[in-house]
Amino acid sequence: LVHLIKIAQHFDLNQYTLSRQEKCLDKFLKSMQEVLSKHNDTSLLEECSKTLYYFCDEETPIYSKCNITRSSILVDLVDKFTGAMHAFDKLTEVDENEMYPLQVALKRITVFAENHDITRYDLVQNTFTILKWAVYNEGFGHELVEKALTLARSILTWNMYKLDQKLVIAGLEDDDADKTSTSQ
Repeated sequence: LVHLIKIAQHFDLNQYTLSRQEKCLDKFLKSMQEVLSKHNDTSLLEECSKTLYYFCDEETPIYSKCNITRSSILVDLVDKFTGAMHAFDKLTEVDENEMYPLQVALKRITVFAENHDITRYDLVQNTFTILKWAVYNEGFGHELVEKALTLARSILTWNMYKLDQKLVIAGLEDDDADKTSTSQ
């Protein structure tokens, strides 16, 4: 499956509209959603995330359809992570079996946070809750802490990117205003 998903990163996305292949696109996006709902393999999740990133290129005519699918996938991932966090908050001690849903949900959301902006979903508090628990309680696996740190890094990186974009836009607007005032 990993290699099949990876192949899609080389598709000519314009062909979906030029050849009237919208139904094939719909089937592909639906299949990807099904794969994501059934599998937890990290390499498969990474390739699905990269492929979805490729398909969500704003310059292509299929962007809006792919973006809707991406939003649906991200909402599902966030809901599962939030649900797992609610169950985690009720724990009084770390139990590996009870932590499994959180581990899976955190792995999935972390992989997608690398390629997709998830800052609109308030995940910072949940991420730092995991990290605080890891500091003050024994029995936390290194993988869980690593995923939480990676998620926190991704959230910070996306926020810095958005701030940078705002500064670039503000800088361009200031430059345009300066040019207008000096030419008058």
